[in-house]
Amino acid sequence: MLRLIPLLLMLATAGCTGDAPTVKVTREPAAGATLDGAWLDALTARTLDGAAARLDETYARNGVPPEERTARPYVDGRFISLGGTRLAQVELAYSGSPLRVVRISGVRGGELITVSCTAPDGRPPELTDPQDVCGRKVAELLLP
Repeated sequence: MLRLIPLLLMLATAGCTGDAPTVKVTREPAAGATLDGAWLDALTARTLDGAAARLDETYARNGVPPEERTARPYVDGRFISLGGTRLAQVELAYSGSPLRVVRISGVRGGELITVSCTAPDGRPPELTDPQDVCGRKVAELLLP
């Protein structure tokens, strides 16, 4: 159990400074991304698989035996509408950790753009608030 505490602290602070959310943007060719149910299901599954693999790597790197690996990733995907624009939202969290990641994806100008907001304190980003760093970036890149 004592080995689990540093792991959870590391997960909670990975890539983060202080309690402010961090924002990362990725762009790729839209390549027929339809933002339909099947696409969202595949994105959600890839997110869960990637999170589980990173968690396993972190446990292994920290020497935590399999029987003591209790944290689990949780992923929820859905469509949202912001400013009349349909976007995909995927949320990622880990049991036992306040860390929360919200990814907003949309197609604009032939590109699939994803804005990832990581909140180390577990507070959800305010996607519609222009004062919030995540909301500002979503509006700038994904809304008309």
